[in-house]
Amino acid sequence: MTHKDFCWKRETWTYDYEADFNKMKKALSESAANHFPEYNLDWVLRVDASDKAVGAVLYQERPDDFGVVHEPIGFASQKFSIIASRWDAFKKEAYAAFYGVSHFAYYLRGKPFLLETDHRNLLWIEKSDVPIVVRWRVFLQ
Repeated sequence: MTHKDFCWKRETWTYDYEADFNKMKKALSESAANHFPEYNLDWVLRVDASDKAVGAVLYQERPDDFGVVHEPIGFASQKFSIIASRWDAFKKEAYAAFYGVSHFAYYLRGKPFLLETDHRNLLWIEKSDVPIVVRWRVFLQ
């Protein structure tokens, strides 16, 4: 069901497909349980953008006997509009940072946190003169 040539037409959908799909939905919904935040631990916000959407996860790292455990506090995602889906990668990744921080502002405002992204060009966001990126940068400051 995950390969690109899978036929999603109604007449080819079988009971086995339905059972597998429901099993997958149940596994996904039970796999990542949100935890209550511990305000003495550090906050980490991981953001990412694709061609179609942005996503963010807020978590805390808790020391454990076997290393460090990542405990998710919340998840957020947003689909791009038609206009936003035409942005270049830099704008999409900058928006992901803006979206993640604004979505989890309740937890992050006034507290130090680590923002993780996989887009190295965001290191030069301070030098950007694109008006929309400047607005996001001012918000992030």
